[in-house]
Amino acid sequence: MRRALAAGLVLVAAGCGGGGEKVAPRGATEPQGVEPDKGSPGAAEPSGGKIDIAVRGYAFQPTVMRLRASQIIVWTNEDKVDHTVVGDAPGMHSLLIPPHGRYEFTPVRAGRIAYRCTVHPSMRGELIVRPR
Repeated sequence: MRRALAAGLVLVAAGCGGGGEKVAPRGATEPQGVEPDKGSPGAAEPSGGKIDIAVRGYAFQPTVMRLRASQIIVWTNEDKVDHTVVGDAPGMHSLLIPPHGRYEFTPVRAGRIAYRCTVHPSMRGELIVRPR
């Protein structure tokens, strides 16, 4: 019974999918109470421009990423199964991302944003967003 229910939920989610990218609308704001950046050892530092995060091996790589507000983040699904990217910021909610699919999001305020894959709850990541 549980397996049939789970399969039905996956089909419903896939039907709502659409398969395209979902980008946060301009002017979207981060939630109140986003924890300010206090530093995080081992976080990846981008050199500028778009930020690429791979979805590979049932993990986000890198797991922690430092960036500036208004930088575009692109998650690319390199696995053979669907994933999602759902975060604590308004508008940060992808549809199912198929293999080779992408999802883009642009944070607009500084702070820490935790995110996860709703299909595989053990997949978690964090964005450490600094002011512009």
